[in-house]
Amino acid sequence: MVELVLRQRHPSHNTFKRIIRISLAKLKQWRQNSRTRHQLSQLSAQQLRDIGIESNIAEREAKKWFWQ
Repeated sequence: MVELVLRQRHPSHNTFKRIIRISLAKLKQWRQNSRTRHQLSQLSAQQLRDIGIESNIAEREAKKWFWQ
């Protein structure tokens, strides 16, 4: 007869996985923020007008830190 053993995971294992998943998502968001703000800072005044963004607002957004 084969005996099946069901292992229960320690509750901290699920917590650790959740923390890792949330941390990776946050890092991905920060990287995206940095990339898009850099791209925004490279647009000309005409390009900003074309997409409906005022240059002073674009400049203020581009100067933000990646986590903001």
